[in-house]
Amino acid sequence: SARSTWKQQQQHQQQQKGQRQQRGQQQQQWQRQGSSLQQAESNSKTSNGTSPAGSSEYATSSTSSSKRQRASSAAAGSSTQLAGDTAIGRIASSRSNVAVVVLKKGKARLFEFGSPMVYSGAIDKVIGRPPPQSGDAVVVADANMVPIAWGVYNAVSMFRVRVFQVEAEALADDTAVLEIEKVIQLRVSQAQALRAALGLPSADTNVMRLINSEGDRLSGVVADMLGDTMVVQSCAAWSERYRECITSTIQQQIGASRVVWRPAAGILNEEGIQVPLGQQSTSTSSNTDAAHSATPLEQNIQQQQQQPDVWRKAADEQEQQQQQQCEPHSSDSNSSNSWLSHAVHVREGGLTFLATPEAGQKTGFYADQRHNRAFIASMSAEKTVLDLCCYSGGFALMAAAAGAAAVTGVDSSANAIELATANAELNDLSDR
Repeated sequence: SARSTWKQQQQHQQQQKGQRQQRGQQQQQWQRQGSSLQQAESNSKTSNGTSPAGSSEYATSSTSSSKRQRASSAAAGSSTQLAGDTAIGRIASSRSNVAVVVLKKGKARLFEFGSPMVYSGAIDKVIGRPPPQSGDAVVVADANMVPIAWGVYNAVSMFRVRVFQVEAEALADDTAVLEIEKVIQLRVSQAQALRAALGLPSADTNVMRLINSEGDRLSGVVADMLGDTMVVQSCAAWSERYRECITSTIQQQIGASRVVWRPAAGILNEEGIQVPLGQQSTSTSSNTDAAHSATPLEQNIQQQQQQPDVWRKAADEQEQQQQQQCEPHSSDSNSSNSWLSHAVHVREGGLTFLATPEAGQKTGFYADQRHNRAFIASMSAEKTVLDLCCYSGGFALMAAAAGAAAVTGVDSSANAIELATANAELNDLSDR
């Protein structure tokens, strides 16, 4: 009986070993088939003058060769693969080479309800031949290939898609679907109308935030009105690509005499772009055509992928140089004159401030803090107020004007203290 049991165990072990060897041979066959398919796709891309998407989710599947073939077939097709009767789907199906970003199962609801950015972890695959480039318009579809939104793509950013419109908006008006320039014009117009409904600008306030990135559904773009000067902070690859359109739209719709373009070097590095030193701040006047110059987008993405450490270090150094524009320069006797030589006068809450659109921190004035400054002022009467990291002295001076007994502004930057002191003198508040 014991010998019979031993023989049965030996037979069972040999049977399992044979099954494992068979599975191993089958897996090797699948891998060879997959490698051959990938090589064929690579050769096809090379012959067409295109490059791989550089993204692991690009039309891939590792479970079997049949799934690879289906993904390859879908990628070779157009947006006609979309399902459902949607406004975005109808527009996309009428065009060629519109890439589709397909979400993982269960992820669509988040973006249907307005989440403005699609992270790489929410994406199952990207279908498109050639693969989409940074700044291209793409359709966002759920796991069943039903379009739910569209936006701009970036293969190297953690924000793979910045959503511009969801299906509900496109269904109401489809004139701007997959039209980036039209969306820019629409969003600037909507932002201006919203501020006008809030009474801005007004007789005592001509400084405000006109475009607040995702808050105004123009992700990656911040635009502050400093009197008749608009300062645009670019924080996305797509906005660098459409710089000319953004600048001209703001000039035409807002009537700004000047638009200053300030790329956020550190953030743009994460978007795959290194901003050349000479382009960290550029100004366009309304009496001249918006200068057409090549953006750093196309030339930088490939180089950034090839040498990521070099480009990241260079971008960090550039960001430090931008920040140092607000740091003390005691050895330069002319630093004071150069620091404030391009300052503009703005009004907020009845006070006058110097703002620095081409230098200093952010856009040159913290326009998004207007309500907070007013709130602090409302509780400052007969109080002693300490304004830490005061920069231009906005909080301190609003508190002083509201009747604070004494106000102290503190900042580590000598230039910032000089700016705040100048603002105090402009408002006859130096003795407070």
